[in-house]
Amino acid sequence: MNTHEHVSLARTDYLHSHKTLTVLIVVLASFTIGLIPVIAGSNSQQTPNAIPTEAGLWNSLGEK
Repeated sequence: MNTHEHVSLARTDYLHSHKTLTVLIVVLASFTIGLIPVIAGSNSQQTPNAIPTEAGLWNSLGEK
């Protein structure tokens, strides 16, 4: 015979409001993180690719 009673309480309104807020925060954070490469790429200056010559390579070692 089962003489123990179990009472469980659940507040669904509390959980629903936090789910909505969590989804909103995740969406905004995703857009923010996604914009970082775009902003970094637009701010970088274009530098020409330098092809090292033999004189330049020896110059870095301090020899002529």
